[in-house]
Amino acid sequence: MPLPNDALMDNMENVLMSEELNYDRNLLKIEHNALLFSLTSEQINIYNVVMDALNNSTDELFFVNGFGGSGKTYIWNTLTSRLCLNGSIVLAVASSGIASQLIPGGRTAHSRFVIPLHCNENSTCNIVQGSDLANLLIHTELIISDEAPMAHKVCFEALDKSLRNIMQIRDPKSLEKYYRSFQEDLNKT
Repeated sequence: MPLPNDALMDNMENVLMSEELNYDRNLLKIEHNALLFSLTSEQINIYNVVMDALNNSTDELFFVNGFGGSGKTYIWNTLTSRLCLNGSIVLAVASSGIASQLIPGGRTAHSRFVIPLHCNENSTCNIVQGSDLANLLIHTELIISDEAPMAHKVCFEALDKSLRNIMQIRDPKSLEKYYRSFQEDLNKT
């Protein structure tokens, strides 16, 4: 059974991190196998693309679009069970409370990332560098945002600014790298 890495072990007094790492790995293994073997070929392709990006440590943003009932949440659950089985942190958020309940450990984006309720172009999230939440985000392998198109773009911009700020601890060039990538993705829409 894999153990969390040393950086995660150093943060075990972090209640948020402890909550995200508190899972029954035997159940996760059974769940992952059942989910993986029942994916459609299209779902398996999406799963493999995301897993390849994570395994190669490439910072990427994926947008999976599909009608309700097309199996997006099923993919999220499969990815989550796989990564948590390996001791990784996955944060699952959604724009509504109802949608957040469909993903294991899901929360609303506003509550997880402390996004202001009234966002504008100058908004940032209330995440302080060195806080438990900042340390949780630094060690997060994957963020799944369900129903992302339901949120206003200034909410994503506020989160992006905040993530770039706290990620400077790990990567001093994060301000330029993440901002450029995020702006390019925003300009495509």
